[in-house]
Amino acid sequence: AYEIKECDWSSDVCSSDLDNSKLLNNIAALTNGNYMKANSYNEIITAFSQFVNYLRGDAILTVYKSRISLGERLVSSFFTTAYLRYFFVTLVWVGSKIDLTLKSPDGKVYYQNSSNVEWTSGDNYLYIKINNPVSGEWKAELYGADIPSGGEEFNLQVSGDSQNKIQMVDKTVKGGQIEFELSSSNSLINLLNVKPTI
Repeated sequence: AYEIKECDWSSDVCSSDLDNSKLLNNIAALTNGNYMKANSYNEIITAFSQFVNYLRGDAILTVYKSRISLGERLVSSFFTTAYLRYFFVTLVWVGSKIDLTLKSPDGKVYYQNSSNVEWTSGDNYLYIKINNPVSGEWKAELYGADIPSGGEEFNLQVSGDSQNKIQMVDKTVKGGQIEFELSSSNSLINLLNVKPTI
């Protein structure tokens, strides 16, 4: 269940006269679904990306939300393992222009027109799929090519066909702790002795 409020896209501010969150939360719980409230343009894109990942059965490898200024370079790292057949990188922002470059662990640099990469772009998004990625630490470099004064918020998400899943359990924040569940589609992986750290 998704609640999308009325929004003024030019200012990325949303409001609603009617709060349906309790009703939608109950519907989601009764149908084994998830409820997410989108309060801004970026949150709608994030929610949709997470929904697509769920349908594909992909795991989220990293989410990087921040703000970038004109001429600024920001770098985010994420890790891949040998059993990944592919991964997707999704970058969204409200407007302006943000350039993205990916660097693989073996030093190969991926630009918009690089071979062996499915690259889709629009006025406020980039969508990249890399098949059979090299395992190790990847770097995503963002460059504020045409950004208004005050900066531009963006959302970078990387997802792939990982056999291992981390599922956050909603409504269980207690004493600063967040509950989550681990699962794996690989029967050879024993998660009983795993001690994850966030």
